Amino acid sequence: MPSDAKLNQRAWEEAYAHKNDYEKDLSKHIKSKSLYYLAEPLKEVLQSLEIGPESHVIQFCSNNGRELLDVCHTFSCGGTGFDLARNMVESANHYAKTLNISATFHAGDLLEQDLSHHKKADFVMMTVGTLCWFQSLDALFAKVTEVLKETGVVIVHDSHPFTYSTLAAASESNYDARYPERPVNDYGRTEPWVEGGGMGYMSTLKNSPVFVSYSHTMAAILNALSRHGLILESFSESAIDYAGVFEESKTVKLPYSMLFVARKRML
Repeated sequence: MPSDAKLNQRAWEEAYAHKNDYEKDLSKHIKSKSLYYLAEPLKEVLQSLEIGPESHVIQFCSNNGRELLDVCHTFSCGGTGFDLARNMVESANHYAKTLNISATFHAGDLLEQDLSHHKKADFVMMTVGTLCWFQSLDALFAKVTEVLKETGVVIVHDSHPFTYSTLAAASESNYDARYPERPVNDYGRTEPWVEGGGMGYMSTLKNSPVFVSYSHTMAAILNALSRHGLILESFSESAIDYAGVFEESKTVKLPYSMLFVARKRML
């Protein structure tokens, strides 16, 4: 059986090949220097950091590059992005060249890449929908530590592990429209989620090759950070569902997203 990365690469590439208006006005939005493609909590954190022309930002799961391109153009910094989907990476490099932005993008399984060949990062950025693609958080945060400069910072804005593990989306068989905020799935689930819905925020596909993803507990995330020398500096939660998965759940303010900043420990 193909690895999770191979399965997900195929699914992402097909979804992107059938994209909707996902890239509409992309160049215009990036040229605006408004950080249009970043969620407000992430935008606020990045604006509070000292990011400038000498800075280098790395993004894991960079997709078609729009978020990293937005950051690099706004702060006049350099960037490197990594993503599984080759067609997305080709588009990202095309946009970087067209917009004259100092960013390069690389395709392939992040965990199999030798990142020592790439420039060290002042900042590593991960956005909503990143952590779930890695079965091993230790493997992921080992890569973060590998690419960060001494005292470099990792910023992770992602879905909250509790709600995204325990609530059922409207498309799931155990979803109950009367009680959308009722936990029905196991927190701490270790089995993969295997789904094929075409990645609707991006694609016109109703069906697609399967995507394989994983749930992680908050404890697993924090312990993986600690094991790899990343010291938590701030943590926040939000009742806004930036992934748009639980749009029916609006009566109870649950934590649907989180943002944390951690700094690489000096040896």
